[in-house]
Amino acid sequence: MKYSPYLDQVSDIIGLIPTNKAQSVAYAIRVCNDRQTDPIEKISSLFKLLI
Repeated sequence: MKYSPYLDQVSDIIGLIPTNKAQSVAYAIRVCNDRQTDPIEKISSLFKLLI
């Protein structure tokens, strides 16, 4: 289950940008938008944006 279906659309559009940082942002949006994802995985995806 998702928090917002619009965030999935945004992450799909960002995912089209061919850079590693854009791919990381798109992945983090998808992970954080999913209610069933483990909180540790959500935090991990956000930390990957900082690297």
